[in-house]
Amino acid sequence: MSDVHNTYPGHGNSPAAWVAVTIMLVAFTAGTLAFWFDLPVFVWASAGLLVLGVITGVLLTMLAQLVVTRTTNLTIEIEPRWVLIALAVGLLGGSIGALYPALRAARQDGVEALSYE
Repeated sequence: MSDVHNTYPGHGNSPAAWVAVTIMLVAFTAGTLAFWFDLPVFVWASAGLLVLGVITGVLLTMLAQLVVTRTTNLTIEIEPRWVLIALAVGLLGGSIGALYPALRAARQDGVEALSYE
């Protein structure tokens, strides 16, 4: 992994990446809470927000590419393979990270869980 960061300086450390990750984290958090409170409509809405986060990240990256190539003489290449790898890693990691607490919370009795408050 260090080779990727040495080959592509700034790899994954851009406003586009941070905005996309923030939107996806909010989507996974909302989806986990909606799953826990048994609100299927909101689970699906958070899944839609997750897809919107991915699309936003890709569009912001393309916009940055357009701005940089038009204002400077630098060229930026965005490989579809890296977009798909980033999408797969983000979706897999986020799904596992959100699914474990959601399944654990779904097994608990709501009254008993709230009795500790």
